[in-house]
Amino acid sequence: MISDDGRVELGCGGDAGSFRGSCEDCYEQMHFVAGRGTITDGDGVVTSIRPGVVMLCPDGWSGVWEVGETVRKRYAIVKTD
Repeated sequence: MISDDGRVELGCGGDAGSFRGSCEDCYEQMHFVAGRGTITDGDGVVTSIRPGVVMLCPDGWSGVWEVGETVRKRYAIVKTD
């Protein structure tokens, strides 16, 4: 994490493997800078993640990450409550 003022969190992160993610009372914008994988949301929409991809997960979003090559991302999480 780079900064967190209690409402907005900015940071860099990395993940690998398969896991469930969600945004509750917040939204997240991500910019992927390394790695490969897919994210499948609750409606079945698949996003291929790779360097250069930008993704917004709105409040209430949930999905499954399948990361074959460790992902590095820059992100902003903004609380909505």
